[in-house]
Amino acid sequence: MIRLVAFDLDGTVLNGLGVASAESLRAIREMRARGIALSTMSGRNVAKSLAPFSGAPGLTDAVHCGAYNGALVVGPLTDGRRRVIFEQRMPEDALSDLLDHIQERNYNFIYYACDPHPALGVEERYISDRPSPSTDSIIRQVGAEFAFDAGLLDRIRRGDLVPPPKVLILPGEDRREAVFHEVSALFKNRLYVARTDRDRVELMHPRVNKWAALERIARSQEIALSETLAIGDGDNDLPMILGAGVGVVMGNADDHVKARADGRRIHLTLPIEDEGFAKTMREYVLT
Repeated sequence: MIRLVAFDLDGTVLNGLGVASAESLRAIREMRARGIALSTMSGRNVAKSLAPFSGAPGLTDAVHCGAYNGALVVGPLTDGRRRVIFEQRMPEDALSDLLDHIQERNYNFIYYACDPHPALGVEERYISDRPSPSTDSIIRQVGAEFAFDAGLLDRIRRGDLVPPPKVLILPGEDRREAVFHEVSALFKNRLYVARTDRDRVELMHPRVNKWAALERIARSQEIALSETLAIGDGDNDLPMILGAGVGVVMGNADDHVKARADGRRIHLTLPIEDEGFAKTMREYVLT
């Protein structure tokens, strides 16, 4: 029996316009009504993870949220507050070296400001060194509001900004693969590096991933890991898909992600445009 479902957002529940289908929302509501624990699990921050469900406040309030690919986990809204279940910021030494590398290569990047907040759990801001097609794409995708600061590197180095849960490098679609392999080799074992979307590379603490976040949520709810299901479509979803009791890969995932589906414990479902998420929930959870 599945008692906890963790789901990626973009490309899994949300289409290219950042909208969930009526079928997906219906499945999520039915799972909540049955008392199944739910968690978004995304590279987005907390606010942007929950925003797509703002039209259903009862649903938004009830879900856990794994943000920044698991670097921050907050619980459901209880008595007007969200409790921080887990938080892991980037190591200061690795961050310092990363900033040097970003400056040397003149990479466009995003610093994810994340400060404590008494009611929301955290207060978040997007800060980038400069506008670019990638920041424009993120604004369209998640409705982010950016602060642009050409002196961002110096502010972080001075300690005006504390180590973030995540840094996003924006090399563009043509250079994404080369930059991913370059940074992965340079920061091997020092940072968790993953591809995201088609034009971005994200970096976090080496112990951060969506599986670590899912494990924390399961522990807090006293749910066995064998009773968990995880579904997603990207590289950064693979840790939770491979670690959950039942793992599901969306049919619209890249070929190397779909190749991990073995038909036994890791399953392949339909693409998002064919309601792969809702079909999975009805097959494995709402039976």
